[in-house]
Amino acid sequence: MRLSRFRLIRRSFLVSLGNRSNMHRILPGIGRYGVTVLGRGSGGADNHFAGRTVDGLHIPFIMRDGVPLLDGGVAHFVVQVIDTHPAGDPHPVHRLRRIL
Repeated sequence: MRLSRFRLIRRSFLVSLGNRSNMHRILPGIGRYGVTVLGRGSGGADNHFAGRTVDGLHIPFIMRDGVPLLDGGVAHFVVQVIDTHPAGDPHPVHRLRRIL
C-alpha cells in the first residue's frame, strides 16, 4: 500500500451565506472579513445577526488587522476568501483561509 504525503500549510473552513444577505453582496469586493464565535450569554448579538431585531441592543466592536470583530467573542478570525462554490439556493459556500 502506498500512502501519499501532504502538508497542510494553512487551515481553511467553510461558511454559507444567503444569496440575499448583505455579506453575500459585498464579499466579492472586499475579499476578507471577520468571524466572531459567540458563546452563551451573547447579549442578543446572535439574534441580531440572524436577522431578528433586538430593541436597544448595543454591540461593541474591536478592530483586528483593519477588520471589525465583536468584542467578547469566544474566538475571532480574520479570514480571506479562497474560493466560492454554488451550493444550492439560497446559500453559496465560501471557503476561507485564516490570515490573522
